[in-house]
Amino acid sequence: MNEYSWGALADDYSYLEGLGRNVATWGRDLSKGKGKGKWRSPKLEALRVQLATKDVKIQFVAEGMEKRRLNQSSWDSRTKTINLTVEYIFHLQDSKPIRILTHRNNLSLPLGPSLISHLEHKSDVPANVLSLATTGGSQMLYTISRNQLPGQETKYQAPTLAIRLGSTSAPARPKLRKVFYPLDPSRSLHECLKGKEVIEYPTIDVFASKSVFLASRLGELGESEVEIREEPPLKKRKTETGIVGLVGYGDDSQSDSEAGEGEDPGEGGIGILGGYESAEDVDEGLGESLGIYDT
Repeated sequence: MNEYSWGALADDYSYLEGLGRNVATWGRDLSKGKGKGKWRSPKLEALRVQLATKDVKIQFVAEGMEKRRLNQSSWDSRTKTINLTVEYIFHLQDSKPIRILTHRNNLSLPLGPSLISHLEHKSDVPANVLSLATTGGSQMLYTISRNQLPGQETKYQAPTLAIRLGSTSAPARPKLRKVFYPLDPSRSLHECLKGKEVIEYPTIDVFASKSVFLASRLGELGESEVEIREEPPLKKRKTETGIVGLVGYGDDSQSDSEAGEGEDPGEGGIGILGGYESAEDVDEGLGESLGIYDT
């Protein structure tokens, strides 16, 4: 302790003071997104901005992760072209899924022809996958999946209130479900990805047919863009049922048989009222009972 001089104390004080200034600078950089894991290259930022203008949201994972390493998506400012890395997962009959990664997919080209072109120029594509892509035709099912909560795709969902009935346990969280939304391979990649969000690069599942998708039990098939018409209102159907019930009182055969049993057919419904006495009959009967006769 006796060897600790004023000079050593001044050096330590200067070191701690400089360390404090650096900590403040590092904190400001982290708050502005300049820390490790938040930083991204200018090329990726330009790609993100260009995709955002086309209503396609993309998120990038941290450096060093596999998807970040495999991604070769880019924005060419000279030709104004977006080229994306796209992963295709092929689901064949009685076969394990086959993953094929393709690069330089032009965002403005149709999805189906672009896929066939990439497969034909790759040497490691299985023969059954290439045969499916070239001859599968309209039976093939192109889909892009997303995990969502039940009822999330509806336009409006009424708010729910958690009611506690003698139990303090937390309500069960709804399970996420995987929904596969069909894509039209004749449309451009941009149209297929519009309004969607991808992580690093899009993944498209290709099924040999709809029956293969149903047999895979991987998730649910999302609704198409075609709007389904609703059924006629229930009130209208009830009214029609009531009218039919009123018409059901007595059929034509019963009316004909009753009319033929001694009543004139010309009288029709008037004969039904024959059991009721008229006002004149009532007056005559009353006069007879009182002993009043015409003279």
